[in-house]
Amino acid sequence: MKLKSHTHQKGEARELSAEAFLVATGRKANVEGLNLEAAGIETSERGFINVNEHLQTNKPHIFAMGDINGGPQFTYVSLDDFRIVKSFLESNGSYTRENRQPIAFFSFPTSNLLKGRG
Repeated sequence: MKLKSHTHQKGEARELSAEAFLVATGRKANVEGLNLEAAGIETSERGFINVNEHLQTNKPHIFAMGDINGGPQFTYVSLDDFRIVKSFLESNGSYTRENRQPIAFFSFPTSNLLKGRG
């Protein structure tokens, strides 16, 4: 199979040809070796750790942050998971999974390359 992509860069038309391409269709929970059953931690049908809005598991003293809890799988969301647990442990727990907006925006060219262009 051959794939062709046509783009315009600096006013010039370009063509990219490839004989292979990658299609990502999802992720699998990587929980092997955690011995979740021995800890009594519940998982979903897909193997992710079930959590509530504060990222607590069914064991209230155990939290699951990052890709393992089945939420959106972005580095920025995993970092935000820390903020949710911190809010719960150090504050009133008002910051939860339900009120965050897991949105990331990437652009090319980056904004610093656009300075001075009208």
